[in-house]
Amino acid sequence: MRARAVVLAVLATVVLTLIALSARAATPSGSGDREEEHAVESRRTPPAAEGASSSRPYVLGVEDVIEVDVWKNPELSQEQAVRPDGRIAFKLVGEVDVEGLTIEQLRTRLTELYREYVPAAEVSVVVKEINSFKVYILGRIEKPGEYKVTSGLTMLQVLALAGPFLPYANVKDIKVFRRTPTGDRVLAFNYRDVVRGLAGDMDLFPGDRVLVP
Repeated sequence: MRARAVVLAVLATVVLTLIALSARAATPSGSGDREEEHAVESRRTPPAAEGASSSRPYVLGVEDVIEVDVWKNPELSQEQAVRPDGRIAFKLVGEVDVEGLTIEQLRTRLTELYREYVPAAEVSVVVKEINSFKVYILGRIEKPGEYKVTSGLTMLQVLALAGPFLPYANVKDIKVFRRTPTGDRVLAFNYRDVVRGLAGDMDLFPGDRVLVP
């Protein structure tokens, strides 16, 4: 009787093993791997954050120097800096607000204005000097102050320029104070989450003030 029970137990084990192998073979090849890869990728992808770094056209600011050429009308061409009030006095068309405009927006605006006097006017605009891109960093960091750059800057880049952090700096609660047409805004930046890959870097805009508490 004992021998018979042992045989039955062995047969049951073999049958269960065969069933498990058949089920595994029926699963589409690589599906488990794909699910695991997707889960890993989801964990690695940082959540989108307001102000997250992205490509954007340069916008003109105070003290930037631009060159304007009107095709076949060299007498209208000029090189001027943006005044503190954000305006430039252009030949023939007068005062124009340029602060906050991209190069293409200003070119379109000037083309419209000049065509009131020169019907076939074709206008080109070139930035000769970038002087307006300044950001300010304050608080518990080694080198606070004004930072003037000639191209786009991210939060990690400006922290690298001004760093290292001082002892007891709260790097999880950095604040960015940004002036917008609708008023000042305050954006949060968690340095620790960014360096761990849990959140994205942040683009800085001219005039931004960064506070490291």
